[in-house]
Amino acid sequence: MQQYYNNKREPLCEVIRDALKTAYVALSRPTHLAVVAISKKSLGGDLEQKKKQAINAGWVVINID
Repeated sequence: MQQYYNNKREPLCEVIRDALKTAYVALSRPTHLAVVAISKKSLGGDLEQKKKQAINAGWVVINID
């Protein structure tokens, strides 16, 4: 994340906080469907373990290749 961030006016921690607030609002109010797309590259290693954690948390994980 930090390698792509170059805003000198707002500290990175504030940008992350604001993004998390926005994500919370977006994901806490859908009435039918909420979708989150995450690149496999950004998850790092041990994808199967992370997939199992998401499924155990109630998410439906769909791989799109």
